[in-house]
Amino acid sequence: ATQEDVFAVAEEVLGEAFARFSDKAVSPAPFRRIPYAQAMLEYGTDKPDLRNPLRILDVTDLFEGTSFAPFRGKTVRAINVPGCAARPRSFFEGMLQFAEGIG
Repeated sequence: ATQEDVFAVAEEVLGEAFARFSDKAVSPAPFRRIPYAQAMLEYGTDKPDLRNPLRILDVTDLFEGTSFAPFRGKTVRAINVPGCAARPRSFFEGMLQFAEGIG
């Protein structure tokens, strides 16, 4: 059996089991497949909860030429959190201190 054969059986069994024994539903088959490397880069885990819309983004190009030592010459990844811009300046200063503290 191939990996796809195993996935097909699992999708069928899970769909039927949830339909019969739960009031919850599973995603329709075929389930979304995310390569390991992509899952780790975008979600920070190989088992992401796809209900969570937050993803890790590569923003290195936005910090090219920065004088901020923790980001200079490094890969910079960030999470876009809607509404975060409304936070007070003290929040961002605390984040800056934290980032500087870890080098």
